[in-house]
Amino acid sequence: MRRWLSSLLGAPRDKQQALRAALGERTSLAALDFIFQAVVHYTAKAGALLAAQGMFAVVGTYAMEHGWPVFLILPAMILTLTGALLAMSILRSTTGVFRPGMDQDAKNAQMFAILVTRMVRFNLALYMTFLSVILLLAATLIQAL
Repeated sequence: MRRWLSSLLGAPRDKQQALRAALGERTSLAALDFIFQAVVHYTAKAGALLAAQGMFAVVGTYAMEHGWPVFLILPAMILTLTGALLAMSILRSTTGVFRPGMDQDAKNAQMFAILVTRMVRFNLALYMTFLSVILLLAATLIQAL
């Protein structure tokens, strides 16, 4: 069960092994740049997801105001807003990794930990948003019939 959940969320089971596999033969500075670019990538993805979630929140608000099935719209809105909170948590700063005097390998490990947590939060937010879209679609079909 744990293996399946770890795979579903995109989190490695052994972070040290995953870090070594991701970095390969890169130098310490090249490794930090590689991890940093992956963090930037997930930050950009979170921003795009947040914009989409805003649109789905508008659709949910419209549906609630027009009497669509509340038993579908309310969970969709809760999932959308919870996913939005997760997406917003990805947008925090990562400057703590760049403190002076910190060992390069420690910076790499800390930045990789940030990357993994952002990956998991992004995947959770994405799955919540997808489920909310399914609920909104079901409400639309019920309303149309």
